[in-house]
Amino acid sequence: MKLDTTTILLGVAAVAAVYLITRPATPTLPTYNPYLTNPSALNAINAGNYAGNPTAQDIAAGGSFLTGAGSLIGNLFP
Repeated sequence: MKLDTTTILLGVAAVAAVYLITRPATPTLPTYNPYLTNPSALNAINAGNYAGNPTAQDIAAGGSFLTGAGSLIGNLFP
């Protein structure tokens, strides 16, 4: 079976289409309303909005790993 560029391009397009169709939907956060009269409702709305940035957590975890790995390697060679 011979694979030419058209076959490869169609395969990549099919994989991309399946990914775009089956990926999970991005959640929409409720809008912040500074004029909301019920403070407990305001806290309930904003409690989940700033739970943490997963990208920042990944970067921090990577930095912690590199620090630990560097310390471990440094301890092997006194």
